[in-house]
Amino acid sequence: MHWRQNAKALLNRGSYVTAADIASCPKLVAIGKHGEGIDNVARGIRSITTQQMAKPVPKEMCNGRTVHGRFIGIIGMGNFGRTVAEIFYGGNNARIVAYDAYMPATGVWEHLPHIRAQSVEEVITQADVLSLHLPLTKETRGMLSYAEIKQMKPDAILINAARGDIVDEAGLERALSKGHIWGAGLNCHEQEPPSREKYGAF
Repeated sequence: MHWRQNAKALLNRGSYVTAADIASCPKLVAIGKHGEGIDNVARGIRSITTQQMAKPVPKEMCNGRTVHGRFIGIIGMGNFGRTVAEIFYGGNNARIVAYDAYMPATGVWEHLPHIRAQSVEEVITQADVLSLHLPLTKETRGMLSYAEIKQMKPDAILINAARGDIVDEAGLERALSKGHIWGAGLNCHEQEPPSREKYGAF
């Protein structure tokens, strides 16, 4: 069968593409998902993973979060914070609220529409996604403890791409277990490198 006919047959078969299907199309360069909507793309990894431990989860039950038009909180307005803000704004038309105690009050991020917050609390309470991009100092160590995290929206996401000790992990774990926030993503930990003794199997 000609490769174009094979590819057309794949499109008509549904959402599953097997290794044999791909092997039958030797000139295939890429497989893309076309059409309106993303209801057949699995999201909500944290909750789905937990549910999958008990029984299979149908794709119709996989609900995720969308950031389009939502408030993105940035704490730390240096190069990394600015780049993240640009990505969220450019790709998702997100509304940016940012705070940095050391940046000048004017002349910063003039190319990027944003709200310049006057305090960390102002960012925390507004953000649907809170992203941290600041150094570890005496002032920032433990800056986000349970008390601060529980002020966030219950459907908010916390992202720490800065330093592990900025977020109190015990407080974060408590906030997650009580449902104060929807989820968290950590690119760093209080203990670096993380150990099996402290964090269990990973």
